[in-house]
Amino acid sequence: MTMQERIVARLTAALDPVLLDVVDESDRHAGHAGAREGGGTHYRIKLVSAAFERKSRIERHRLVYGVLTAEFAEGLHALALVAKAPQSEERAVEDTEVLAVLKAVSDYPLPASPISVA
Repeated sequence: MTMQERIVARLTAALDPVLLDVVDESDRHAGHAGAREGGGTHYRIKLVSAAFERKSRIERHRLVYGVLTAEFAEGLHALALVAKAPQSEERAVEDTEVLAVLKAVSDYPLPASPISVA
């Protein structure tokens, strides 16, 4: 089993994610500390799980790092981690949609003078 498969299996078993994206970026770190031939050392992970509800960013990261203790002991060197609860992910999408609407409204031409109501 590759390091990426192990990461996916452990995070899935421990955190029951609604979204899990694990990308091996080891090739981008060749020559850097912790890099090794063949990769499997540096990953970008996006994880959305109810296990993160009411947890701070630090608590979410500690939880992920705790789940992957064995992988760090066996060569995993670094994670670029985005760990969120489902509601915070929904809020982010809603915020993006609201910003798009506000931008569309701001592009709408406003009258040159105020409208008076008599």
